[in-house]
This record gives sequence, C-alpha cells and structure tokens, in this order.
Amino acid sequence: MSQFAQLEQQLSHLAGSSPSLVKSLDESAGEIDILLYRHSHEPTQAQIEAGNYKKRKLSFHGLTVSIENEAGSVRRGVDPGGKVWETRMYFPYGYILGSEGVDGDHVDIYLGPDEDAQTVFVVHQRQYGNWSESDEDKCMLGFSSKEDAVRAFLLHYNDLRFLGDVTPMPLDEFKAKVRATADKPQMIKSEPVEGDAIKFNSDHLFDGGPASGHVVDTKITVDGMYFTVKFSDRQKMFSWEDVRDYADKRGKLWLIKGGSSEPDYGQEMLKAEQSGIPTGARWITVHPNGEGKGQAILVLPQSDGSMKVIGGAGGSLNHLTLTGVGKGGDYKQKLKQKAKDRRDKKKAQIKADKAAGVHESKVGAKSKISENLRKHREDFVRTVAESAGWDPKDLEFDEDKHADLSDSARAKARKDHSAGLMKRARAEVDLNRKSLVLDHSKQAIAGLNQLLLESDNHETLSVDDLNPVPEKAPSLGFDPQYAERAEKKGLTSTSKQEIKESFSGGKPPTPSQSMAADASVELQKFQEINPDTMPPDPKVLEDAHKAVDMLRAAKKLKLAEDAARKSKKEIDNASVVEQKSYVLNVSEDEIDESVKKSIEDDARTLSVVGFINRVDHKSGETGLGVHVSAGGFNSLNSFATAVAGGSLIDRSVVDVLGLNGAAQVLARQIHQSHEGGDLDRVRHALERFHADTQVEKQDTAVKNYNSLISAASEIKLPDGKTGTDLAHAQALNQQRRKILQEAKRLMGITSGELEANAALAMALKSSKASHTEVSLGAAGMGSAITQLHAIGLEKGDYALDKAGDNLVVTINGPGLDKLARPVDIEGLRRIRRNLDIASGKMDEEGWLPKGFADRPDLAMHVEPGVAESLAEPFSPKAHDSLSGAIRSYIGGRAADGDPPSSIVADLLSSNFIERSGGDGKAYMKALDSVVPLRDGAGKIRAAESHTNVFSGFADEYVSAKYGGDRSPLHSQGFSLDQKSVDALHRSLSSNPEGVAAFKPVGDLSVKERNGLRKWFMSNVAPKSGGQDEKAALDAPLATEPKKESVDLFNDTATSSEWKEWSGQRDELSAAHDKASFTWGKFVQTMGSPEQAIKSVQDLVRSRVVHDFADHHNKLTPSSPLKVGKTVIDGNLAYLDAIDPVAREKRQSERKSLIDSLRDRVDGKYSSGSVADKLQAHAQTKAAYEQTQMGLFSSEELTPDNSIRTDERYTVGHAAEQKIAGMMSVVGQNFKSGEPTKLWGASMSGKYAPQQRAIKMLEANKRIALGYGAGSGKTAIYLGGFSHLHGQGKVKRALMLVPSAVQAQFSGEALRYLEPGKFNTHIQPGASREERIAAYKNPDHHIAVMTHEAFRGDMIDLGAGHAGMTEQEMTAEVNSMTPQERKSWAKGVMDHEGINFDATFVDEAHQLLNRQGKENSTRANVIDAVSDNTPYFIYGTGDPAKNDASEIHDVLSKVDRNRYGDRGAFMRAYGQNTIESKAALKRELARNGISNTISPDIKADYRNESVSLSDHQRGEIEKVNGHYSRVKMARLKGEVDVDAARSLSPSSFEGVDQKDHKELARRIQNAAGVVHNAAVSRVIHSSDHNAKIDKISSLVSGHDGKPGVVFARNRDAVEKIRKRLESEGHRVVTLTGSDSAKDKDKKRLMFQPENGEPLADIMVSSDAGAVGLNMQRGSWVVHHDIPATAMLHGQRSARVHRLGQKNDVTVHTLVADHPSEQTALDRLKKKYALREMLLDPMETLDDTGIASYLSNSR
Repeated sequence: MSQFAQLEQQLSHLAGSSPSLVKSLDESAGEIDILLYRHSHEPTQAQIEAGNYKKRKLSFHGLTVSIENEAGSVRRGVDPGGKVWETRMYFPYGYILGSEGVDGDHVDIYLGPDEDAQTVFVVHQRQYGNWSESDEDKCMLGFSSKEDAVRAFLLHYNDLRFLGDVTPMPLDEFKAKVRATADKPQMIKSEPVEGDAIKFNSDHLFDGGPASGHVVDTKITVDGMYFTVKFSDRQKMFSWEDVRDYADKRGKLWLIKGGSSEPDYGQEMLKAEQSGIPTGARWITVHPNGEGKGQAILVLPQSDGSMKVIGGAGGSLNHLTLTGVGKGGDYKQKLKQKAKDRRDKKKAQIKADKAAGVHESKVGAKSKISENLRKHREDFVRTVAESAGWDPKDLEFDEDKHADLSDSARAKARKDHSAGLMKRARAEVDLNRKSLVLDHSKQAIAGLNQLLLESDNHETLSVDDLNPVPEKAPSLGFDPQYAERAEKKGLTSTSKQEIKESFSGGKPPTPSQSMAADASVELQKFQEINPDTMPPDPKVLEDAHKAVDMLRAAKKLKLAEDAARKSKKEIDNASVVEQKSYVLNVSEDEIDESVKKSIEDDARTLSVVGFINRVDHKSGETGLGVHVSAGGFNSLNSFATAVAGGSLIDRSVVDVLGLNGAAQVLARQIHQSHEGGDLDRVRHALERFHADTQVEKQDTAVKNYNSLISAASEIKLPDGKTGTDLAHAQALNQQRRKILQEAKRLMGITSGELEANAALAMALKSSKASHTEVSLGAAGMGSAITQLHAIGLEKGDYALDKAGDNLVVTINGPGLDKLARPVDIEGLRRIRRNLDIASGKMDEEGWLPKGFADRPDLAMHVEPGVAESLAEPFSPKAHDSLSGAIRSYIGGRAADGDPPSSIVADLLSSNFIERSGGDGKAYMKALDSVVPLRDGAGKIRAAESHTNVFSGFADEYVSAKYGGDRSPLHSQGFSLDQKSVDALHRSLSSNPEGVAAFKPVGDLSVKERNGLRKWFMSNVAPKSGGQDEKAALDAPLATEPKKESVDLFNDTATSSEWKEWSGQRDELSAAHDKASFTWGKFVQTMGSPEQAIKSVQDLVRSRVVHDFADHHNKLTPSSPLKVGKTVIDGNLAYLDAIDPVAREKRQSERKSLIDSLRDRVDGKYSSGSVADKLQAHAQTKAAYEQTQMGLFSSEELTPDNSIRTDERYTVGHAAEQKIAGMMSVVGQNFKSGEPTKLWGASMSGKYAPQQRAIKMLEANKRIALGYGAGSGKTAIYLGGFSHLHGQGKVKRALMLVPSAVQAQFSGEALRYLEPGKFNTHIQPGASREERIAAYKNPDHHIAVMTHEAFRGDMIDLGAGHAGMTEQEMTAEVNSMTPQERKSWAKGVMDHEGINFDATFVDEAHQLLNRQGKENSTRANVIDAVSDNTPYFIYGTGDPAKNDASEIHDVLSKVDRNRYGDRGAFMRAYGQNTIESKAALKRELARNGISNTISPDIKADYRNESVSLSDHQRGEIEKVNGHYSRVKMARLKGEVDVDAARSLSPSSFEGVDQKDHKELARRIQNAAGVVHNAAVSRVIHSSDHNAKIDKISSLVSGHDGKPGVVFARNRDAVEKIRKRLESEGHRVVTLTGSDSAKDKDKKRLMFQPENGEPLADIMVSSDAGAVGLNMQRGSWVVHHDIPATAMLHGQRSARVHRLGQKNDVTVHTLVADHPSEQTALDRLKKKYALREMLLDPMETLDDTGIASYLSNSR
C-alpha cells in the first residue's frame, strides 16, 4: 500500500506492515489517538499567528520534534503578495526544538512513517517569486528514499518551482549540524550521499529518457493550482492534481540527478500526457464467440479484479470493463474461486499476523476506534444536554426497568436508548443552527460575523457548518419504484418468498438470525406494556454562546465519525464486490510485437489511459456510479432510437444489470431484427463512431471538469458584517458545492457513455447471446428478486446463485427478450419518412396547400390592364347633323363613364359653340333638342337627370362603332371566376365596410349601420375641420379659479375671476360645438338617417369598386374594366354637410325657406312636403350653377382622373350588381373596422418549414408542432385545414387559441385562405350562446375559440346533461382517467350535434401537465375533445418550460397508447445529457416536427445590469428582517402576526382581525415563497425604482423608435406607463384584465393594419406575451426576468418574428441582487432545453451515432 496518503489511509500500514511501530501504537493508545488529537486540538488562525497553542511533542532518534500541523489538517498563511494560501497536510509538519534556521525560526521538518530511516533529505526551498534564490530548509525525516522524500515535499505545494536542490544526509551528520544551528543559524548542507544534488531535468523528468523531438516551443504560465502549457501548435491546461495523478499512476519518481536547475514544465507535462503504457497493463486475446481466432487487446487490471480495455481493436473496445474467463470457463465458478482465494488469503494474513504478534494489535486498534467513537458520541450528547438544559435523568439508561429482559433484548434496548438520545441531540443542533442563521444579533454576540467557507477545525465554525450542504449520493433523477412496478407485474410477497426458497434451497435462519429476531419481538412486547414518554420538542436557546457550543460539538463529532469510518475501512479490508463487467473468454495467446507497438503508440490508447486515471481519481467519491449509469444508458438509448426508431430498454435495466448486461440485452434485439450485411453495417457504424469520437469526448470532459474546478476555487467569501452578508455567503457555499457536483457529474456521464459504447460494440461483435450472467454485488436476494421482476422478468426467466460475496443472476434467452421491446419496423419507417419531410427531401418549389390563396403578384410590381377609351372628340363635320354630333359625343363620353355634369359642362362651353360653326343659337337649339336644359315648367334641369338618356346614347354609340366587341360602362361585365373573386377579396381587405355598402339600407343590421357610421366619422368627418381644435380651445381654461370669495363685509359672493373664466369657457364651448362635426349634425343636414347611410354607402362603394377594378385589371390585364364617375346619393346635401360654411349658410336658408315652401291648407301648414321642396330647391340651384359653369368655359375639358367631393367611382350598374351578388360569399368573413393587409403567401425557400409541417400533419394525422414564436404557426393551422379539406379528409376544424390572439386569426384567415371557400366563426367577445351555435353550425368550416371559453362551454354543456352544477362537473371531469374524459367529451358533442374532424391548439404549452402540476381543467377538457378528432396539432413555440416530463405530456396528447407511462419515459429521456437529448429529439420525430423561422434581421440580446437604489436596498433589508422574524417564530412554535403582515400586507386586506393569526400562520408555513415575492415587489414595483429609471434611459436611447416593455404585474405596468407618459411618450398598456376585444383594440393602436398608430410604446403584462404581432416595434425590454425560457422567448418574439424589417434589440434588466442572478442562471439552463426542442429536425441524421448509421446506409 502506498505510504503517500493521508493519515487515515496509513493506519493499517502502520499497524500491519511496521511491527516496530506496533509497540509504540499500543503505548500511545494507538494512532487513532493521534487522529482524534488532531481533530480536537487543531489551532485557530489566531492561535497560529500567536503561536500559543498546544503542540504534540515526540522524540525522533534523540531530536525533540514539535508538531505544528498534524497530517490531514490544513495549514494556512499569506504569501509576500498578500494572497492567502492553504494546503492540506499529508504528513505531520513541525520543527526541531533547540535549532535555528537562516530565517530565524526553528528548523522545519516533515515527519515520514519510517522511524528507522537513516538518511535525512534536506530540501532547499526556493523563494516565492524569486525562484532562483533559496529561502529556507525543509528537512524530510523518516523517509526511506530520496524519491519518497521529494514526492512527499511536492504534495504540499501548488507550484513545482518551490522545489530547490535536495541534499541527502546521513542521520548522525544531520543531528550534529542541526544542533550546531543553535549557536550559528545556517543552511544545512553536506556532500550528497551519491552524485550531485538532485535537480530538475526537463529531458528526464518523467521517464528517464530524452524528450520527444517534436516537442518544441513550450512555454508555461502558472496560475494558482493550474499550469497552462503553450506548445507550438496548441495549448493545454494541467491542474496540480494532474501532476500528482501522473506520479501516482506511474509509480516512479519524476526527478533524477543531474541536469539544469530550471525545469521546462511544458515538455514535462506533455511527456507525462504522452507517456507510455502504465505499469500493470497487459495483453490478452478476447474470443467474442467463444472459439476461433481472437482479438488482441490491451487491458489495465482494476482493483476489483476486472479489466479496463485501453487499446486494441481499433479503439472500438476502449473503456470496456470486462472479466475474463478461460476458454469454456464458468463465470460463477470463477467468482466462487476468487472468493475462496480471498478467504484463504485472509486466513493466511491472520495466521501471519499472529505469528508476528500483531493480530491482537489490529483487533485492539479496531476496538479502540469504536470505543473512542462511542466516547465522542457521549460527549456530544452531554454537551447538547447541558446547553439545552435537559433533565440529567434522561441521559441514563434505566437498568432496573429493563432488568427482566433477556441479555440480547436488554442490549438492544440500550442501543435504542443511545440512538434516541443522538436523534434528540441532533434535532436540538439543527434547530439552533437555524436560529443562529436567522437571528443577526445572535451572530454578533457569538462572533460569527466573519466566517470561512469551510474549516476542518472543530473549534472554527464556517459557513458550511451554519448552512451545511450534505455530501450525499445523487439520486437517479427519478423514482425507480421497483416494488410498485414488480407488484403490478404480479410479484406478491408469497410468490417472492417461494422464489427465494427455490434459489436458497429452503435453508433455515442461522442461530444468530433467530436470536436477533427473538430479541426484537421480546423488546416490542415490553415497550407496548411500558411505553416511553415522548421527549420534549427541541427549543431555541436564547444564549448564543450555548448554541455555538452545540454546533462545535456536532462538528467535532462529525470529524471523529469520518476519521473512524476511514480508519476502520482500511483495517478491516472489506470483501470485494464484483463489478458488473462484461464476461468474455480470454486467453494469453502470443501477440505479434508490431501489433503491440502500433496499439501502444495509438493516440487513442494514450488518451484513454489519461482519462481512466482521472476518473479513477474521482471514483472513490460519493455517487459517481449514478452518473456513470446515466451516461451509459443515454448512449445505449441514443443508439436504440437511431437504429430502431425508439427506446428499446428501460433505464432500470442498466441500474439492475449494469452497462454490460444492458448492452447484451439491447444487442440481442438488434441481432434479431437485423441480419447479415445489415447487422454488419450497424456494428461497423458503432465501432467507427466510438473509435472516432472517444478522444474528443474525453478531452472535452476533462477540459470542462478543469474549468468547473477552477470556477469553484475562485469563489471567495467577502467579509461578513450583516445578516445579509451571511446569507450571501451561504449562497456562495451552495454555489461552490453545486459546481463541484457538476464537475463530478460530467466525468461520470462521459465515462458511462464511453463504456456503454464499448460494451455494445463487443455485444454486437459476439453472436446473439443465449443467456447472460451478471454479478449483482452484495445485493440481498429479496431485493434482487423485486428488481428483476420490476424490469420485466418472471419466474423461470432467471436463476440466482451466491458466488462468494456476490449474488449472480443468470438470465436465459426468453428472459432477455422480455427486457427489451422488439424493433418497431413500421415505426422506424415512419420516423425515416418524417425525417425526410423535416429535412426538406419532400419540399416542392412554389408549393402551397390546397385552398390557400396564391397571390405571387403581391410580391412584385404588376401593371394593370388599361381599358381602351371609347369616346371621340366633338366633330360636327363627321355627322349628318349638329344634333347627331352632340348625341354621338354624349354617347362616347357616357360609355367611358364620365359623369353627366362633366359632359353637360363641356357641351355648354364656348369652345364647342365655336367648333359647331359659330352659330350659338343654332348650337343651343340642337343641344336643347338632344339634352333639354329646362323642364316643362321652364326650370333648369340638373345634369344627373339625364343619366338614363345618356346611357341610351352610350348603347347606340358603342353598337354603331364597335358592334358587340365593346360595352359601355353602365353595362360592362366581368367573368365570375377565382380571379374576380380574389380581386373583390383584395378590395374588401382594405375596405371591409364594403360588405355593408352593397346592401339595401333596409337590410342592414345595427352592427353594420354602426360600422358605416364609424367609418364615416374616421375617414370623412375629420376633413370637415373642428376635430383637433378642442385641446387648443380648452388650454387657457385648464385651471379653474376659486368660485366664491368673501368681501369686506364677510359676505360670500361669486368671484369676478370665476365669472370671467366661466364666460370664456361658455364662449369657447359654443365655438367648439359650432366647429365640431357629429353624426347627428350630418344626419340633420342630409335630411334623414336613411339618406345619411345611403351617402356613406356610396362613399364606401366608391373605394371598393375602384380597388376592385385595379386588382381585377392586374389579375386579368387582357379584360380590363373601365372606372367611371357618378355623384353620390344625396350629393348636394352631402356637399353642404362636409363644408362648415356652406352648412351654416344652408341651415340659415333652410330656416327661412321652411315657411315659404310650406303649403297651407285651410290656413294651416300641410305636412310632408317641406323636405321634398327643400331638395327640389337645392337641385334647381345646382343645375343653374352647372349651366353657368359651362357658359364661362372657353375650351373642351381634358378627361380628368380626379374625383370631386360629391362624386364617387363606379364600374357601371351591371358590374356593381354582380359585385353585390358576390358579397354574401366573398364578404362573409370580413368585419367592419378591421382591414387586413395582404401579401403573397409562400411556403418555399425560407418558409419551407411551413410546407413541411403541413405535410407532416397529412402523413401522421396527429402531430406536435414545435415552431419558434413568429415562425408562422397560424398559416400552418389554416393551411393544414384547407389542404386536408381540399382532399376531402376533413370538413370542420376547431382552433383553440389564447384570447390575445383570437381576433388576429380573422385577419390571417382572410390573408391566406382562398376567398369565398371557407366560412369562419371568429368573434372575440361572443356570448356563450353564440359560441355554442357556432360549434353546431355545419356551415362554419372553422371555429376559432379561446382556451378558456371552450373549457367553460364544454363544462356548461356537460353539467346541463348531467343535471349538476358547473363546479360539480369540473370536479368530476378532473377525477376521470384520460379514456373516461374522452368518452365524456364524445357524449357531450354527440348529444349537442357538435362534430369536428380536427383540433388545432395554438400556444398549447398553456395546457401542459407535468409532475407536480397535473390535471388543470382547461387541459383536461381540451385533451378530451382533441382525443376524439382524427387530426390534431399541438402547436407551440415552447414545447416545454421546465423538464422532460412536460415533453411526455405533449407526446401523450398526440399518442395516448404509446406514451401512457410517464415513469418509463422519464427513465428513458429524463437525464440532462447530450446523448439523452439526442435520443429524445429522435423520439419526437415519430410524432412531431420542430423548427424556427427567423426574420432576416440582426437581433441583439443584452443583459442590462441595474444597481438598486438606496431606497430599494433599505426596503429589502426590512423584508429580510421580517422574513427572519417569521422563520424564527415558526422555529419557536409561535406566530408573529406583525412580521407576517409586513412581509405580505396585501394578504391581510379585507380579512377580519380575528382571522389574522391563522393567516399569519399560513404565511409562516410558506415563508420562503412569500419572502421571494416581497423581494421581487421591492425590485420591480417599489418607488424610487432603479429598473424603471433604466427603462427610461433605454427608451431615450432608442430615439423615438417604437418598442415594447414587458412587466410581470399590473402595478409595475402602471408605474412604467406613468413614467414614460410623463416624459412625453405615447403609451398604451395591455394586461390580463382587458377583454379579448380590448386587447385587439390596443394592439391596433400600436400596430394598425392601416392608418397611423396611436401609440409608440406598448407596456404589457404577460397577457400580451403570446401570439400578438408587434413587428412595428424595434426593441423589447424585459422589466423582470421571466421564470421560464418559454416566457422570455415568447415576449421577445412579439417583435423578433417574421415580418420584422428592422434590426431588433432585446434588453433584459438584471438587478444587483442574488435573487436576480439566480433567476438569470435558471433562465439560461431552461433556454438550453428550449433551444434543443426548437432546433430543426433536419440535422438529426447529421450528428452523433445517427450520422454514422446514415452514412453507412
């Protein structure tokens, strides 16, 4: 055994291998006393500095030595640079009394174990920082050789440069020189015993040979415990542990005599890294199939008797752990023989010990360890009892009371009494530890304001002692539930006992077992008769010093227990438990030397040796095996999913049978499903993968391990001054421990992955296993049976047999088959097909789903077709008569659509008279014959009265000139086809009010009338003036003066200032009213509401037909439509209405005309004639004005495309009638006031993932859609339905969405779906009755509802059927199984006549169930309905928020049959490793597709540091104080109402005073959650808020660009709004209190479809975090740090999404408080899961084992 270990590891060596020390051991009460002396006498730092502490003294060959630091203690100091250093002592360290070195102190020594050593080795230590100079001597006493001495010295230093020359010196000479230093201090020098002084030599440091020629240009940087070596072509970092490990494993000293004094560390470390095959490695030949030619491999024997493969077989078997048996040998027989050999060896050792006289000493040493430990426990209990004030009688065991019991029962009672005292004492310690942490004043009294993170001195309490992080084995990450699973599979206690007896031969219990059982029964009966009174509950001590005494006593006991445990283990030499290794036939066949050489020189061999050494260094630590198993299973599972399309074995198979057993189980299935060349292909792919990737895996693991260790070492503890600082120190300690655990996990995971790959390669190389044998170690037979049945075995599948200390299971072929699922060939084909879709192999350029509108022209510039002009210039000479020329001219102009007023005005111009020959009378006579200008009464006629006549002229003109090839405007038509339908759809997308504009007024609904009215007020009324003047008018009157004043006579009167102010207000109000425009005034001017609506309809119709013609002429340029003009209905009144001056004049004239126009009958006014006469009067006046305009014209007017105020565009009566007929179909989904921006849909190129998702739905029917936020999921839902509908596969779809998104779906449906094909129901704010009617209506192809509304509707319907309340229905639904809920939902829908073929759920992550949070009613109801529809999409931008259990829930919604067992799923995919994630991703490919389509812009994500304000820091201190009081009260069993109220004031609002105590008690029970919430309130919502200051600064920095701020709660939203508005920004807020309708309204204020935005900053709670399109923004601020990556990503994606044209900046505010850093760290971890799930699936076959398998195909 090595003599270079800690004292605890030396004890058996000292006792068993050095008889000369046994006597000393006995005389000094044994080495255990030294060990315990160290724990009980280790000095404090202050004592070390003062030097006044008790030191152990001993005599070494006549020299008196004083020990300053015992082995195992920690020595500390400060270097010349002021940096604190510390090192663990591996050997006792002290000085020689009566000596004086050159530094003025005693001569320092290290004391080795060989007291007979006759040579002392003097190390001339170098000066720190001045390495060429000597500092002082360190004399190595008691070391057998120079190698031992130098190596022992180096173990205590973190820098090789401390080692100077080493002088060997005979003991007698050394003693003389040391004594001489008392008179004259000097360096102790002498001629070496042999050769020159030992020095470093770069060429011979490690292996005694010259350095490799290729090692050049090496430089080293030493930083603390790390050496960074820069080679000519790369850089590598080594830790000090690396240096020690190399020495330990090579078993030789690194230093030899001669050479230079300055070492080249770079070459030394590289040579160590590339050193040859380690000592003990040997060559064997393995025979995978029993006989025949074998495979030569290089193995390294392990301490448990197994072997680790380190070379050979092309690296494909490296890391395999195996046990070799001879050809045809028997594994169990070998184990039995090994056990017998160990027993024989132990017997021989005992015999040898007895012969040497040391056996009794060993037994005595163990006894002394136990006795000393018992005394320590008694001291601990006594200390606690005294501090806590226990009754002394409680400590004594009542012998008299138990006198009648048997000796064995009394001994057990005594043991139980001691255990009870220990339990009670530990409870007292735990309680008072917590009280010290919580009570800051106690900390000050006890002197705990400044602590170390850790300390091995029991007198020195550290942060770790106040807040201990137990060093325990990590859990599996899940509960294996062996007993429950075995019971489900039929294993009962009776059958289990029968199986045990069948394997044990029914052996009766041993006498000792019977005696123990009898004692237990006797004691139980005694205790039933004499029950012990319960000890009092532990109490919080008010005396801080007594509490500290308790903690010190507990620490002292822990140190003693640890030391005793290690020492006993070394002395006892416990039996060896066999590894679960691979059992192979091996032989020692002759191996060719060239083969050996090539393997020894293989870089993989050298790399695997270094990695195995590192893992061996960690292997003794707690719980590494769990990580090894996890890594191994992940590799096996990843292979299975890649080869077989899914997980084939349960994780528990690995945990029970080990990696090698599980590999054979898996390989057997692969053998059975793959034959011949296919099997060879799979095997070769695995071998190549393992050989190619192992070096990189090893190096990455070591690099990450070193990085983590470095990070942990850099965690320093600040000086503690307050309770907050102590809390911070505790957090740092926890952080450091977590980092160290993660480092260990990384190494274990990698080791397991590599070993599993090797084991599987070997299993595939072998023939199909007919059985397998696995050692279960020291497991009990009952436990083994339970585990074997839990993983799927039954009686008859296996046999159990004891082989020495091990239980061995032999599993036959049928049993092996039960441990693995058969390969699902059909499922494998499905996955490959899905991967082909996901990877783009099935992409089609230009593909769009059936039923999708194809509008490629919107993405390009398209010139519309232009209708040919039909009219010709006025040409009297070309006609037989002047009237004929006039008639022809009118016909041509009318055919082109010119309005009669324009035609008449031209005809009356002087230019036309001149063209007619200049005879004005003749011209006017001819004109009057064609167009009579006056009626029969001689009144002037309005031009529009000739409309029908002009149309007739147009028909004549076109017929005569063009025949049937042309049509005049009023009778032109168009083809009713998809292009004309789409043209109208495009027009309505900009003018949705057009649907109402083409209806008769009498058919309009109230909603449609209101829509037209709102359109008019928004689009026309503002142009009439007066709308923006009110603010200017009101500004001078902002402050109202005091109304009343007291005069000199004390009378109250109205003040003159107020009177003046009031008068001004009334005047301004009248002026504003006069200038403003209201619908009421418009109706009044128009004469009636119906006439007002008709005029508005004409205005809307004008825009609709103009846009329709434009779109139609672009889509059908060969058949363009003409666009003409006509006056709007009621045009004259309309002109007056929108012109304020004209309106006022008209109202005045109207008033004066009323009397003159009224008819009197019998002296009274007759009713009903005034309005008609007013209209006639207006028309006469307008006609006169038209004739006057013509008379003053001097030339023919050029055709003008502009439109007069009272005119509208027209495409003619016939075309408009056809448009009106199309409206019921094309316009059915448009909503007034909700215009939609159209663009050309594309699912190719960048948008191809949308095409793939729809094809995946078509292929699989039910899918999980994991597309990142902003990737176009809405288009996928709509396209998925339209495509399936076009193939006749579905008729109706239910789409369930968050409330904030519902209205948005309406626009998306209009944007993407072919016009007129689908009827949708998308009505935010619809009543329950309206929604249920929509569910039932078969004409609604698509119903879009909110999650919550649909849940409520189904519960309501179900409750009505069952005759119960909604609450009762909810409870019943939640208590059902998924299958029962499916039946319930089907019954409800069948009863109501509701039938959907598809259910698409958007933002479905809101319906997730996960472990600990199952069965939300919303999820249960929607799942029940979706289970009944053949087609289903689970759509989300975030498939999981927290862990893999949520992924299981996602997949179970898609396929209930496959994913019914959450436990099995978590065992398969629950580990956080690369291999596990790869396997999970491939499993997702069976039913899902993932991708993220990002906009082509740059996104800058920034974490913004925010320093809390002094006010906030003060408030947090108060919160922490209240929290401590609350926790202290709970510790004491009390209730602190005031502290609870201060911690959560809102909780007490509205609560009766008498209930406050109970409420405070509940708050105390949830103190941690309430405390976190209180701290968060201070950080995010308090006054003087640093984060809001930061938001203000960031907004200013964006120079007016629009953006979005997200905040978690409404209070913060409101505070942010007020701050930004006060700075002049236009802000709109959105919170959960807004209805779906209001949310959409606010969205449109920020991001309007058309028109100008009303707000530039949206401040939203998380109610706006999903679904909303806010691409107008160019920045996002996260006021708080979301708890999940899902929420952070969803928030950011409101702006960073498809459709974004500008670069985006995303700011996350992080305050300088530990809770914020913790939240940020949590967010980073959850982002890793999110990104993995959203990564494109197209790369699945490009990485890992899958890429090798894919290439092999």
